[in-house]
Amino acid sequence: MSDRTTLWLLGDQLNPDLDALADADEVLLIEAHGFADRKPYHAHKLTLVFSAMRHFRDDLRDRGHEVRYVRAESFGEGLDAFLADRGGNGSGADTDADLRLMRPASHGAGERLRELVAERDATLTLLDNELFWTTPAAWRAWADESADAADAPSGRAVGTAINDDGTATRPYRPEHWYRHVRR
Repeated sequence: MSDRTTLWLLGDQLNPDLDALADADEVLLIEAHGFADRKPYHAHKLTLVFSAMRHFRDDLRDRGHEVRYVRAESFGEGLDAFLADRGGNGSGADTDADLRLMRPASHGAGERLRELVAERDATLTLLDNELFWTTPAAWRAWADESADAADAPSGRAVGTAINDDGTATRPYRPEHWYRHVRR
């Protein structure tokens, strides 16, 4: 494993006060234009996101962070360029890169990005997303407690376990989760 830690931030994770920045030796931002073509995003939104990424890059550099900003057609091509650059001196890609990424807001995106990195013989560690008040693990713990309570004589609801992907076999009302979080 490389002795340098790289924090890969996505376009919706641009916050200079992230705790994860303190532990990173460098920050990776990939401006992937192909990703933008996958859905019908409004052109102004794309301009805003890419502009925000560039300004964030400059802000981080002003704060003393080492930032690697890659413009590519896809995240895969961006990772290829980043890893090849890390190899330096023509030695090839740095396959021992220690990449870290806050869990993306989109369900399943973290695992897809982890697979993309693994295809390049590197590793990606998913960190809890600091921009959310809670974590998927907290949701699962609450849902399991809720299911256990349902098995009690109160008969509040039919109990169930939460699957690994976060899905359940019975509906949960967001209202109950929000009340739990506000406590």
